[in-house]
Amino acid sequence: MTTDPEDTPRSKVEGMIPAPPPGWTQRFSANLVVYEAPDGGSRIRCYQEASLEPISRVVARVAGPARIEATSTIVNAEGEYGALCRVGGGRIVGVLFADAHALVIEASAQHADLVRDLLARWKLELGVRPRRVLYDPPVGWQPMPNALATTWFPPGFPDDHAELVVYPAAATTSTPHDELAQLVAVEGVRVIGEIREHPITTSRGLVGTHATLAIAASAGVVQRELVLLWRPPYRYALKLEWLGAPRYRDVLLGVVHSVRPLPVQAPGDAAGSMGR
Repeated sequence: MTTDPEDTPRSKVEGMIPAPPPGWTQRFSANLVVYEAPDGGSRIRCYQEASLEPISRVVARVAGPARIEATSTIVNAEGEYGALCRVGGGRIVGVLFADAHALVIEASAQHADLVRDLLARWKLELGVRPRRVLYDPPVGWQPMPNALATTWFPPGFPDDHAELVVYPAAATTSTPHDELAQLVAVEGVRVIGEIREHPITTSRGLVGTHATLAIAASAGVVQRELVLLWRPPYRYALKLEWLGAPRYRDVLLGVVHSVRPLPVQAPGDAAGSMGR
């Protein structure tokens, strides 16, 4: 947006958008909030991007060809991820990532601390829900994103018939054993033999179960490994399957141990359903 906002009632966004810094004023439109400095010479613009893109593309739209000089990560009080970028030309761009959109804040670099504070205090009120998982991708494998999940294929695919799926983190109150049974049941597959389960603890402190099983498929017997990890309120799930001789367990475990537990909402912050 390039036009100035029209004044609208503050009550429409009460509780979600941070109050202005002392001495600053605040103006609103449907998709734009502007903070104005006491002298009127500085502005901080905040608006929502309708799609979720890499931060480099967001910055490119805001600052043009200016180079990103430094980037730092942010986690707000609700446990949502964000980033703060200093770009050439004396600009600062902050981004708070939701599930399918992003909040963008842009200002002069002299207001970097204010932008960081706004990102930390801004409320999206998305609550506990399925969320993308951060992890180290398997080296050389090709991704196929599908909503919040990603399926990875080995370099030799499709001749090398294998895949590794990283599912979104999901809220659960089930035990690891019950959750595993539910996942198998939902898929409606026919398990051959028994399901073997082993406890697992990752290098980042997640605990859960590592299960191996075989299932009947039209192409033959498919070997599958499922890893379910817990840290309340989220469950993390990964699946590796292949035809033929066992392989890629090291790849699976490498990804498993790289999974970052999601940050959680700070005590006292409300969870709800903001207009998406």
